[in-house]
Amino acid sequence: MTEQGKKLLLIAVDILCVFVAALPSAILTLRFSPYQRGIYCDDQSIDYPYRRDTISYGTMAAVTITCSIVIVRHVSDFFKQRPPRCTLADPEENEHLERKPNPQPPDAQHGNHYSYRGAV
Repeated sequence: MTEQGKKLLLIAVDILCVFVAALPSAILTLRFSPYQRGIYCDDQSIDYPYRRDTISYGTMAAVTITCSIVIVRHVSDFFKQRPPRCTLADPEENEHLERKPNPQPPDAQHGNHYSYRGAV
C-alpha cells in the first residue's frame, strides 16, 4: 500500500471513530426528549438582590501589580545563575578562586571593574 493510501485509510478510520463515538448521543437525542422546566422571573427562590462590586478597581489593580512584582522578583532570583560553592577548606587552595582586582591602575574618570582604589 502506498503512503498516500495509508494516509487516506487513517483519515477514514478517524472519521468512523468520530461517528461511532457520537452515535449514542444522537440516538438518545432522537429517541427521547430532554426534561424541560420553565424559569419564572417572579420566582422568589432564585431572586437575589443586586449588589455593587465587592472589590474596587483601585484595590484590584494595587493587589495585582504588587503580586506580579513580588512573583517576578522571586522567580527571577530563583533562576539566577550563581557561581558554584567552594567546599575546599584550605585557604591556599581557594586563593585562585577569589576575586582579584584589575591590574590596570584606576583613574578618576574610569576606575576599574571592582572599584578597587588601592595600590596595584
